[in-house]
Amino acid sequence: MRAVPLERAIGKRLARTLYSSDGRVLLHAGTVLTDTYVQRLKLRGYISVYIMNELVPDLVVNDAITEVTRVKAMTRVSEAMAAIARGERIERGRVIDVVRKIISDLAESPDVLFCLSNIRSMDDYTFAHSVNVCVLAVMIGQALHFARSQLERLGVGALLHDIGKVKVPKSILQKPGRLTPHEFEVVMGHAEEGFNILRRHFDFSLFSAHVAFQHHERLDGTGYPRGLKGDAIHPFGRITAVADVYDAVTSDRVYRAKMPPHEALRMLKVEGKGRFDQEVVNKLMARVAAYPTGCIVKLSTGQLAVVVQQVAHAPDRPIVRVVTDDKYRVIEPEDLPLESCPEVTIEAVLDDFPNQVLRQLRAPT
Repeated sequence: MRAVPLERAIGKRLARTLYSSDGRVLLHAGTVLTDTYVQRLKLRGYISVYIMNELVPDLVVNDAITEVTRVKAMTRVSEAMAAIARGERIERGRVIDVVRKIISDLAESPDVLFCLSNIRSMDDYTFAHSVNVCVLAVMIGQALHFARSQLERLGVGALLHDIGKVKVPKSILQKPGRLTPHEFEVVMGHAEEGFNILRRHFDFSLFSAHVAFQHHERLDGTGYPRGLKGDAIHPFGRITAVADVYDAVTSDRVYRAKMPPHEALRMLKVEGKGRFDQEVVNKLMARVAAYPTGCIVKLSTGQLAVVVQQVAHAPDRPIVRVVTDDKYRVIEPEDLPLESCPEVTIEAVLDDFPNQVLRQLRAPT
């Protein structure tokens, strides 16, 4: 499977089932995406979808957590925000249960480079983002050898880190253009709002509440809401800050295109030095795929290939399946382990196959 912009998905077969934030199926995997379906998905705020990869039809891209766990986690975030909006209490038991499932899913594959699903609608962005931040934070916590109790407190805080956004008008959260200074001030208020919401729930750990409070703080004091520096930021806050930024920049938004994972990791490592905890960044780089399985890459040889397998000890040297020659003519696919071919490098990640390749796929045999 491969992710493509919606406008290029018409006539293609959906590779992964799409769900609403309350767990309802929107479209089943295998559905042929007609123009009507695509227009309806656009209205729901989708920008891209997973489709079957014509040149690597047998490729399955596994998420870091199971589909059941992801849907349940999104539902729990949606329920929590709806409860706060109604002036009711969050059901802690339902939240902690799904966090424990996320921890278990990740613990089953401790040595794997993970690929995270980043297909989401703009309407459900906060819910899907919260789940990915939780997954990433727990993943980092496991790499730092946190105890189970620490992972649960971190996971709950990360899953609900944006709970304060329930107080921010949707018109501001989904604004396609640049925010005004006043609007940005309103958005910044979500960190303290989230802390106050979770602090009032005495059955939640205060450590979890501080995740909401501190996930926008930066080591050099340039963050908000309090401009904390260095060790004044709790380790949970440092971890969630990295997870939050990574998922945000690698996700499509109405006002900007997503950043490829390898660029996002480099940004955190190079540009983020002094702002983000580099031990945390290093743990993230060791656990997530710089070039996710299923992505299309251009090699230094001029050929196009699809990433088909991760190499845990060489995260930037996956196994790729070469599918064209250097003139973009489709060839018999051949697997190439980049770890064993130091002379071959990945030059670029493509959103889709070039039109020249797509025309060959449509041509009669």
